[in-house]
Amino acid sequence: MPEYAQTVGRQIPVDAKSFQDTLGLFCTGVTVVSGITQHGPVGFTCQSLVSLSVDPPLVSISVSRNSRSWPEIERTPSRAFCVNILSASQSDLCARFARQGIARFSGVRWFPAPESGAPVLQGVQAWIEAEIADIYPGGDHSIVTGRVTCLEAHPDREPLIYYRSTLFPAKK
Repeated sequence: MPEYAQTVGRQIPVDAKSFQDTLGLFCTGVTVVSGITQHGPVGFTCQSLVSLSVDPPLVSISVSRNSRSWPEIERTPSRAFCVNILSASQSDLCARFARQGIARFSGVRWFPAPESGAPVLQGVQAWIEAEIADIYPGGDHSIVTGRVTCLEAHPDREPLIYYRSTLFPAKK
């Protein structure tokens, strides 16, 4: 009997580890979501980015309810953020923006996005500037939809890929 057929008709328990292991099989890109506050730039690593709508242009990100950076971005007068899609050479930025208790932007090269001034990290594969449209509860995360105001892509740069809790540069 094929392996997949052995689970048909059986319930498989859903615990945190089996959930993470299963969803870890879904290959994603990695982003740093950033914003500019009255105290300076803030940002965090986020692997949950979805193209939500073309007309109007909307994206969605999922933000941990434990995030310290997101509430600062959410409270800015512009209610804007920038999604920086990391390139293959930026695994160090992924790790940096995932850590707590450090000056995440110290020594990081960035420029202000045209509409809000949110940080665009140098060397990213693409960036998307958006204004918060809606926020919905989603378990231990919040689901944020953003109205895209500006974007730029560099398809010549290879993406950073997250698969099974490991970062990989894309291979051609």
